[in-house]
Amino acid sequence: MGFIDDFTAWATERWSRESGATFEADKTGFIHFTRAKAKKDDSTTLRFFDATIRPQGKIKILGVTMDSALRMDAHVERVTTSATKKCLALGRLRGIRPKQMRQLYRSVVIPTMDYAVSTWYATGRRGTARLVHELDKVQRLGAQAIVGAFRSVSLEVLQGEAALEPTEKRLSRKVARHTASVLALPEDHPLE
Repeated sequence: MGFIDDFTAWATERWSRESGATFEADKTGFIHFTRAKAKKDDSTTLRFFDATIRPQGKIKILGVTMDSALRMDAHVERVTTSATKKCLALGRLRGIRPKQMRQLYRSVVIPTMDYAVSTWYATGRRGTARLVHELDKVQRLGAQAIVGAFRSVSLEVLQGEAALEPTEKRLSRKVARHTASVLALPEDHPLE
């Protein structure tokens, strides 16, 4: 992976000189993906133009925050923080019927939580229950905003009353749909 990254940086540097494009080294990230602490080498750096880039503990790629162990905790923490703020804003709205509140929750909050779900969630994989638990906290806030229920009401009852799909089921369905769409691509498609 390091060789490919070095080659990519080298090719980008040459291309930018030929085309006149500019890149900022301070916006360039570098990360080692490994769970083995013994194999993690923080002394290895990357040269990008005239700058030296050190490895980071986490990096954001196309909106998905990845940590060096690929545990996805940092990503879920970021999206739950953002989705929680949106849920709390929904809870402050007055005079909206539950149907419209549900529509707002499904169109604003759920896409925030489920962004790029097929890259960070896999049904039955170790550690996903913890991620789902964090997302369920946001689901609870959203369902309470929709129904106007007390905090002591269980999540299952809230989801039923608000007509919301359980988080784990929703994530699994979205991953399955994405997998099916990729598998259904024609053989000459660039992703094949």
